[in-house]
Amino acid sequence: MLDVTALKRVARIGSLATAKELSPNLHLTKDTPPTILFYGTDDSLLVHGKTYIENAETLGFEAVLYTADKARHGFFNRDPWMNKTLCLSDLFLIEHGYLQGIPELTGTEKTIMSKIHANPRKTD
Repeated sequence: MLDVTALKRVARIGSLATAKELSPNLHLTKDTPPTILFYGTDDSLLVHGKTYIENAETLGFEAVLYTADKARHGFFNRDPWMNKTLCLSDLFLIEHGYLQGIPELTGTEKTIMSKIHANPRKTD
């Protein structure tokens, strides 16, 4: 979760100050490292990912958001999405020098994901 400042979450966390400290969307800067995000289009938390991408565009750091059509929260923990999200994660980490080689997993034709890319320095 990228923002836990909603009232019901603040109550669980204990204080608004702590909730703000724990909310990545409130601490983004131009120096935020490149980020990859995965959400289902039926995930109520997708709005947090979209806010993250908007902030990345405004601040000028790279962020990529992939969405899985009609999928709910945690979709990437189950087939057919698990291999696809792992492959996309591997490709992202390779692109940024954290991994080497090529991913062994590819996913399937049924696991096409939509991509929203905030990257002021490069274009696809």
